[in-house]
Amino acid sequence: MRIKSLSNTYHWVNRMKITILDKVEQYLKVNDWNYGIPSKKDGVIILGFEGTNGRWNCMLQCREDAQQIVFYSRCRVDVPEKHREEVTNFITDTNYRIAVGNYEMDREDGELNFKTGIDIQDVNITEEMIRNLMMINLATYDKMLPKLENIIGNTDDTGLPDIKNLVRGEDKTFTFDVTTDGSKDWDESMGEYE
Repeated sequence: MRIKSLSNTYHWVNRMKITILDKVEQYLKVNDWNYGIPSKKDGVIILGFEGTNGRWNCMLQCREDAQQIVFYSRCRVDVPEKHREEVTNFITDTNYRIAVGNYEMDREDGELNFKTGIDIQDVNITEEMIRNLMMINLATYDKMLPKLENIIGNTDDTGLPDIKNLVRGEDKTFTFDVTTDGSKDWDESMGEYE
């Protein structure tokens, strides 16, 4: 009878598997980040950030099937069509020199992101891994933001939807990859900036 009881406990624990999203959300809570989760099923977390050079929107994508975490810093305005060729040249030159992460731009609509990611297959994800994934992204985006603004102008668009409406699903016309709320100022706990 005792063996059966242990077996039932084992199956119960397996059903309570902690997801990547759970681990990332725990990191954000412990470190006092403001964030929103539009849909746990999609594994997406949205947040905002304010660095030395400006504010922008971020998205953490927890890919359970692929065992990956991807972090995006998104420019708050789409690159105007007249500047897309110049921005393409800029991000090509910039990506050549970046060791971790890359810029990407959708040539159709001008959406511009900086992306970092990690593969966590067969690895026990740690708080340090999540922190490093986010901090290298935020530091790189913040460092390059003035150069981007020299090309496309001010990126501090205030016309984006409010995170509260986004998370509640009240903004039906907008995808959940950006937010205007949830800024966290750069501080010493996030490591060296330069």
